[in-house]
Amino acid sequence: MTIAVIGAGAAGMTAALSASRRGAKVVLLEQHPRAGRKLLATGNGRCNLMNASDPAGRYFGGGADAAVGLLRRYTYERLRDHWESLGLICREERDGRVYPASGRAASVVDVLRSRVSGAGVELTTGRAVTDILREPGGFAVRFDGGEVRADRVVIATGGKAAVNDGDATGYALLGRLGVPVTELSPALAPIRVEPSDIRGLKGVRVRAALTLARGGKEIASEMGEILFSDGYVSGIAAMGLARHVTRGDGRAVGDDRPRELRVDLMPERSADEWRRWFESRVYASGESAQDVLRGLVHPGIARRLLAAVHADATSAAIDAPWGGIGRMLRDWRLRVTGVGGFRDAQATAGGAGLEAFDGETLECKAVPGLFAAGETLDIDGACGGFNLMWAWASGIAAGEAAAR
Repeated sequence: MTIAVIGAGAAGMTAALSASRRGAKVVLLEQHPRAGRKLLATGNGRCNLMNASDPAGRYFGGGADAAVGLLRRYTYERLRDHWESLGLICREERDGRVYPASGRAASVVDVLRSRVSGAGVELTTGRAVTDILREPGGFAVRFDGGEVRADRVVIATGGKAAVNDGDATGYALLGRLGVPVTELSPALAPIRVEPSDIRGLKGVRVRAALTLARGGKEIASEMGEILFSDGYVSGIAAMGLARHVTRGDGRAVGDDRPRELRVDLMPERSADEWRRWFESRVYASGESAQDVLRGLVHPGIARRLLAAVHADATSAAIDAPWGGIGRMLRDWRLRVTGVGGFRDAQATAGGAGLEAFDGETLECKAVPGLFAAGETLDIDGACGGFNLMWAWASGIAAGEAAAR
């Protein structure tokens, strides 16, 4: 039996290795010059492999429930054993995030490349697949400069995120085979805000609670690090809300109701408690308003908060509107204008509808012998290793089922 796996990324290499281990002849096709290229950049070069937390509520898209169901079988413990069997030791860190013990994404890529090669997988790189044709008893997979015939095909080309490294051809290939593909949008992307709302904050990092609101209605919330740049708010908390900017409440992307990003910088006390704390300091000192805030928030953020309540940073603290500043610490509102594009995103929302596939084997119901895995499917996960965790689990499931 010959299996053609299209895409040598996280899901593709895993599917190829899993199928080969079950005795199948595997041909792995990759359009980029080297396999696993996108993996090298994940987790800021550390590769957040997976997450030890419960996957429930951590997946989105039409296939979210099915993804959680699959991960009930391919559990964190099972995936960790899988990696150790390949020779990669994992280490759990804060919030259940799991990284290679080496702290290097390159270790993950090196292990996968080595094991794929050792399993006898025939890897062809630098060749983009242009078409998949159904034939009696199998498929003809056409690529730049050649063709391969296979009994079964696994499409694992990834999404449109990080377009320099991503390979979105899988959507077109599936579409031509009659598999419905939903609208695509960036997920885990920076949120674009009015530049004047965060002017002077480029490079500032803070830990905060973020809430996305549209037309005064709260849509979703996240807690974690945020990073300010020119006209964008990124970091784990902001990027986790990006999918809701474009898809979150069922409204069209062009919905013109005002959108806000509400920043809670200091959840330890209520706004009124902060007011009283400020006033207790003010009356006992001759500090300026900026001085009072110096030990509490970044100086740049202090200037933005004071400007928002029309207070002069250098004026006497006793004259500052501390009630308004206390409210700003708990509810600083930034005007949202959109999200970053696919180039800046870490995942893709949308894809091939999972209802067209068997939930356990990931085989296409209408095209027997055709499988899909990873980000090609309409599933995207939260920050923290959940997207790669889906890639490993779905790659194993599709690879093993294709080889059975």
